[in-house]
Amino acid sequence: VCRESTFYEPTVVKDFLKEAKLPDPRPLIYVCDLHGFVDELTEYLYKNSLMKYIEVYVVKVNPTRCPQVIGTLIDLDCSEDFIKSLLQNVRAACPIEPLVAEVEKRNRLRVLLPWLEARVAEGNQDPYLHNGIAKIYIDTNRDPETFLKTNAFYDSAAVGKYCEDRDPHLAYTAYKRAWGSCDKELVDVTNR
Repeated sequence: VCRESTFYEPTVVKDFLKEAKLPDPRPLIYVCDLHGFVDELTEYLYKNSLMKYIEVYVVKVNPTRCPQVIGTLIDLDCSEDFIKSLLQNVRAACPIEPLVAEVEKRNRLRVLLPWLEARVAEGNQDPYLHNGIAKIYIDTNRDPETFLKTNAFYDSAAVGKYCEDRDPHLAYTAYKRAWGSCDKELVDVTNR
């Protein structure tokens, strides 16, 4: 009924299912997914040690909600090992742009490094993927200049802006690589 029907009050049903503390929370998962209660679902599953069902949700039910789930898990101080394991199980089904944005908001980009590098190894050329790796390499000082000079897939404007306050020389390197499309930013960063 929860998965196939929408003729019920979602908040009331969600609250009822949470209070029932069912051993198998799949009805709650379906209600929360269908009506956008993903943060609340993640918190409920995490606080009740139903980690297996968090994985079931992001791997089998709705991988596109993985960024939101990861963000909530970070807010709940979930172990990095569980987050990394979850990401490895979701693999490429998780959308990159919102995942990087959710984790970057919380200053925890490094958690994504193994997952991002695995996507690169698969041949993914998504600029958001390469922007995320560039930001991690810049923050960890993992030979960022070589990465900025040799990687052809990151967005020069986004990475250059990220570097401006951290290291203006790296911002210059990123803007220079844009071959003219970031000339205004290049001039601005050299005049500081």
